[in-house]
Amino acid sequence: MGSKMEKSIKIALLDTGVDLSHPVFGGVDIPQFVYHNKGFERSDYKPKQGHGTAIASILAKSARHLETQFPCAITSFVLFEDTLTNGAVAPVSVSRYSAVLSAIVSGERFDIIHMSLGVRQYKRELEELCAAFRERGSVIVSAFDNAGYVSYPAAFSGVIGVAASPQCQKNTDFVFVSEDGIVNVQAKGGNQRLPWLNKSYVITQGSSFAAAYVSAFLANALHGGTPPDALLKRLKENALYVFPEKKQVKHTAFSWGSSIKKALVFPFNKETTSILRFSSLLPFEIAGVFDLKLSGNIGRKIQSFDSKQTSVVQNIDACPWDDFDTLILGHTNELEFFSKTHIRKRLIELCHEHKKNIFSFDDELFDTDTRTAFAKAGLGLYDPVMMSDTVETSFSPETLGKMYLLKTPVLGIFGTSSQQGKFTLQLQLRKRFLRDGYTVGQLGTEPESLLFGMDWVYPFGYRGAVSPNPYTNIQYLNYCMADMDRKDYDVLMVGSQSGTLPMVYSQIDNFPLNCIDFLLGTLPDAVILCINPHDQIADIKRTVSGIEALARCKVIACSLFPLGYTSEWGIISGAKHLIEPDALATFKAAVEEALGVPCHVLDEEAGPEALYQASVEFFAQERDAGLRGA
Repeated sequence: MGSKMEKSIKIALLDTGVDLSHPVFGGVDIPQFVYHNKGFERSDYKPKQGHGTAIASILAKSARHLETQFPCAITSFVLFEDTLTNGAVAPVSVSRYSAVLSAIVSGERFDIIHMSLGVRQYKRELEELCAAFRERGSVIVSAFDNAGYVSYPAAFSGVIGVAASPQCQKNTDFVFVSEDGIVNVQAKGGNQRLPWLNKSYVITQGSSFAAAYVSAFLANALHGGTPPDALLKRLKENALYVFPEKKQVKHTAFSWGSSIKKALVFPFNKETTSILRFSSLLPFEIAGVFDLKLSGNIGRKIQSFDSKQTSVVQNIDACPWDDFDTLILGHTNELEFFSKTHIRKRLIELCHEHKKNIFSFDDELFDTDTRTAFAKAGLGLYDPVMMSDTVETSFSPETLGKMYLLKTPVLGIFGTSSQQGKFTLQLQLRKRFLRDGYTVGQLGTEPESLLFGMDWVYPFGYRGAVSPNPYTNIQYLNYCMADMDRKDYDVLMVGSQSGTLPMVYSQIDNFPLNCIDFLLGTLPDAVILCINPHDQIADIKRTVSGIEALARCKVIACSLFPLGYTSEWGIISGAKHLIEPDALATFKAAVEEALGVPCHVLDEEAGPEALYQASVEFFAQERDAGLRGA
C-alpha cells in the first residue's frame, strides 16, 4: 500500500458535457472543453443531453463521500454534441473518438480517464491511444455497450471494462468478474434517480452509470495510496461476489508450423486429397504420399489442380525417413480397423526415433508421455484437441456472453448435405483472392486447414473435437472471428460441414445442430450455398431462407457439385457418378429461376472463378452502399 496522495485526483470525463447550473454540483468548478477541428477549446458549454451531467454527479458525489473528504478535480471533454434518444448512448465515429483521445493524451496528465461511450468494432488506433494513456500512468475506465456487444475501449487489455449487474443495489456494490478477461467488474447500473438537464432528475439505467461508480471508487483508492497496478485487486477485495475461474477452452498450439519445409502424407484418403490437389497453396513441399500395401491405393496417381504436380501413392514400408521433416498423419482409425494393425503407434515411434514432427488429423492421439518425449526432443506435435488440459490456452476471455461485432466482410460456404466439395471451393476461392492481392483471414473446419495458412481451425466434421455445449461453441467461433477481424484482412472466409438444415426428421442424427452453431458463431454477410443435382428445389429454397433468416445475410450464389446419384440404388449404396452436362445445365437453370441468384458448376476453373467474381462484386456493392460502417 502506497502513501496517501495529498493532491487532488484528476479525472478526465469524456461524455456529452455537464450542466453546471444543476444544484447537485453546488458551485463545483468543472472545466469543459469542446473539440473542434483544431483541438479543444474551453467553453461555457450548455449540453443538449443529460447523460454527462448524470455521470459527473456520480463522480463528484461518490468521490467526495465514499471514504474520505478529498478534492477530486473533474475535467469535462465533450465527445459529441448530438442529442441522444431515451438516454441511450449514441454511436461515436471512430475518427472523432481518435481525434479527441489524441488531443487529450498529448496534453495534461490525468489519473483516471473515464469513458462512458465507445464503439462496437475493433480499431487498432483506439487501442494504441489507450496504451499511450497507460504509459503516462493513467487508469482507464470504460463502460460496455448496453445492447450486449463487446465494445471498445472497454474490451481492450489494460482498460477496466465495466458492465451492469442486478446484484449491485448500492453505489458501493461491485461484482468482480475477471482480472485479465474482457469484462473486469460489474456495478450498479439498474434504475436510479440521477441529475439531468435544467435542474431536473430522471430515472435511468445503464452500464455507463455502473462505470461511474467504479471510477469514483478507484479515485478514492488512488487517494488512499493504492498504486494503479493494484486497483483491480482492491476492487476484488471489496466485491460482493467474485466470479470463480471458469474452465478455459483450449486448443493445440501450432506455433511450429512455419518450420515445416518438407512433409510426407499418410495415408491416401478423402481427407488428405485436398493437400495433394492444392499443394501449390501450401507453404512447404510435399515429399510424397504413402499408404499401407493392403489399402489397394499403391500406384494411384493424384494430379494437382494446376496440373503442375502428380503424386503417386507409395508403400509406407519404403518410407524415406531422411527426406522430410514432418509427417502429415491423416485419419487412420478405419485403416487400422480393416488392416488389423497398429500403424499409428508404430509411426509415432518411428517419427520420434527419426526426429520428425507430426501433424495429426485425429484428436487425442498423443498421450502425456508422448507429448513430453517429443517436446524434450524439440519436435512439434499437433492434433485438433479442444478443451483439454494438456494443451496451450487460446481462448479464455470472460465476456459474460457478450458478442463481438465485426468490421471485416465475411464470406461463408455452406451446403445442403455432406460431400459437396465445400473445402475444395474454399481453397479455390482462397487461391483467387490471394492471386488478386486481397488479404484473407480464414477459419476452416477440416483438420488440414492450418497447413494452408488459415488462421483458425474448428474441427467439427469427421471425428470432430468440439464442445457439446452450443453456447461454448458459438462464443468460441465468435472469438476466432474477432481475432481475425483485428488483423485488418480484406475479407474473412469460413466453411461449414455437411448440411445446414434437416432434410428429414426421422432420427436425431438428422439434425445438424453443429452446423447451426457454426452459422451463428461466424455470422457471414454473404453465403455461397453448395447444392447437389439430386436435391429437391424446395429443400434448396428452404435452406436459403433458413440461412438468411438465422444469420441476417444474403445467399449470393449456388455451387453445384457435378456428382450425384443416378438411381435409388445409388442413394442406398452411396455411390455417386458424374452427371451429364445437359442434366447439370437443366438443373442449374431451374435453381437460378427458383432462387434468383446465379448457380455455377463446381468444376476446376470456370465455376470457381465465377463464384469468386460474384463474391467480389457483392462486397464491392455492400461497401459502396455503406452497409458496413465503421
